[in-house]
Amino acid sequence: MLKKFLQKIKELGFKGILQMNIGLICCAVATALLITPAKLIVGGATGFSVFLGLLTKVPYYVYLYSVNIILIIISFFTLGKDFTFKTIYGSLMLPTYGFIISGICTLTHFNIEETICKVEPIFIVLFAALLMGYGIGINMKLGGSTGGFDILESLFLKYFHIPYSTSIYIIDIVLVVLGMIFYDSSAQYLVFENALSEGLGATIYIVVVGVVVDTITFGGYNKRAVFIRSVKYEEIHDAIINRLIRGLTYIDAEGGYSQTPTKMIICICYSKEYFILRDMIQQIDPTAFIFVTKATEVRGLGFNYETPEYLNQRKKIKEKKDT
Repeated sequence: MLKKFLQKIKELGFKGILQMNIGLICCAVATALLITPAKLIVGGATGFSVFLGLLTKVPYYVYLYSVNIILIIISFFTLGKDFTFKTIYGSLMLPTYGFIISGICTLTHFNIEETICKVEPIFIVLFAALLMGYGIGINMKLGGSTGGFDILESLFLKYFHIPYSTSIYIIDIVLVVLGMIFYDSSAQYLVFENALSEGLGATIYIVVVGVVVDTITFGGYNKRAVFIRSVKYEEIHDAIINRLIRGLTYIDAEGGYSQTPTKMIICICYSKEYFILRDMIQQIDPTAFIFVTKATEVRGLGFNYETPEYLNQRKKIKEKKDT
């Protein structure tokens, strides 16, 4: 584990490490100075921690530490060392930066809630989303993670075969609804006038964060066409079908240098899924040739519709591989 950690630091270099920490600080600023004092319940582990903090009057970063540590332990035993390693730093440093920022406000006697309640809600929502989106996006681009419910979404994919795109929506919707149900209109400082406006603000926040993350990582398009040429194309095929839960297409190919005939895989996936796919390919065949293009529009099975037959087919394939 230590060897991999040192190798990752070497690969990132000083500039990469600095960018990663700036991204985490942006996330912490958005949470500690905007989301929490505005009582805005959003998605992810951060939103869940803010929700618990508002209910119990305990600082959100205490819950964020707890949630992330629990998920890291679960990830280690279920998702493996490689995946867990990528989430440890962000999972621990994000609440740490939040603790530092909150501590500075306390030491300077700066009443952030009183200040925030004088700001227009839409400005708070948009600026928090921009900061959070940049922080998450830059960490994803550098191969890292802010941890949290990324682990939970990976567990849903592995054990329940629920794609990332679906589990993200489910978690976010549940948290937004919880925020509306438990909205405290009697609180001393309020940014949003009622539960409905708070819920709408949270929805706008989630959408903007998604757009910013995608812009930072890939330039604004949410889907990628991934072309893969590898001598281990059958193993990569199995990983895409059974682990990523995506379809693919084979085309005949021949290496221009080696003149060796092989198969090229074409796989269309969401931006976030690409990072999972890239890591899977790296583990199966580090010498695989990959190039990625932007897919501006994708229609068809697995994207704009899913039939019962399609779902049953995926289930049968999984059962066949298991036996």
